[in-house]
Amino acid sequence: MENLVKQLEDIFVKVQKLKANNQQLKSDKENLEVQLSNLKVEADLYKLEINKLKKEREEIVAEDIKTTLSTSGNTDNTPGDLNSEQPKIVNAEQIKMQLDGFIEDIDQCIQIIQTK
Repeated sequence: MENLVKQLEDIFVKVQKLKANNQQLKSDKENLEVQLSNLKVEADLYKLEINKLKKEREEIVAEDIKTTLSTSGNTDNTPGDLNSEQPKIVNAEQIKMQLDGFIEDIDQCIQIIQTK
């Protein structure tokens, strides 16, 4: 009989430990849900910023193209004139490539945040 009482007491202690661990897990889960929610909001803000940067980049490229076309349209298009316009086009392409790289980096950061 004493052995049975001791076993019941051991079971009771283990059940209480399980309850405490369960409560801790619930608390951790709630904290993680709050963090996830915050990260989702942050990811949405990054997405908005990316879209804004894409629009700005498109506007800059469009403006550069208009400027290039208008300057090349007002000249006689001699070979020297065409060569002087090429650096502007190359610069615009380099800027576009850099912006694309930044956007890709930000996208990767967002994906990392979302996976966590």
